[in-house]
Amino acid sequence: MMGLGRPEPIVIPFILLICFVVGILPGAWTNQDAERRGASAALELIAWFVGTIVALIIWLIVRPPIPRSSRET
Repeated sequence: MMGLGRPEPIVIPFILLICFVVGILPGAWTNQDAERRGASAALELIAWFVGTIVALIIWLIVRPPIPRSSRET
């Protein structure tokens, strides 16, 4: 199976922007929600950030290996 090739140069910044927005929006919402409820916004943001890091570490541990046919030589 052949790969899709290199993405257009405009696609990469667009994908990075989407990843940034998807990563930031939950943190902003958590901050606003905590302040509205009178809770510690800093504590909520730390918990959200730690959860994100934990999810990344779990993925790095359990992710499957790259199939040999997909590896570039």
